[in-house]
Amino acid sequence: MSRFSTVYDRLIVVLDSLMSSTSGYYRIPNVDDLKDNQVGFLRKGYGLRYNGAAPEEGEFHTFVNNHNMSVVLSREVVKLDGQVEAFDTGVRNLLEDAYTVQKDFLNADQIGEETSIRLIKFESISGVKNVIAGKGNFKTIDVNFNVLISEDI
Repeated sequence: MSRFSTVYDRLIVVLDSLMSSTSGYYRIPNVDDLKDNQVGFLRKGYGLRYNGAAPEEGEFHTFVNNHNMSVVLSREVVKLDGQVEAFDTGVRNLLEDAYTVQKDFLNADQIGEETSIRLIKFESISGVKNVIAGKGNFKTIDVNFNVLISEDI
């Protein structure tokens, strides 16, 4: 098994503990197509999306891949005619979730040194997007980061 598999599994464990179901969060099964999920997962959801990788220069007998990933966050927004408070609250909650991910999740110490992570680098937070799923109205945001992982040849 590659070191990436170990890192990916560890990222999921740390994310699951940070965004626990006891706090009302649910892991989104299909982060690539949010509309393809049951609305219950999107009400207060999170997931890990893999966006691709690019090689980096490595030392002799090693190679390094720069893996681009996103933590996808979602919140339900109950729209009431003429009231903007629900929208403001949904966006504020998403931004708080993104801050939590940036502060507490993107920390190589939590992932563990045994995973061969050279660096976890925060890249950006996307703009808020709207998703209509079923009869629900949801707001989503992506926290984008890179993980540099070295592998022995």
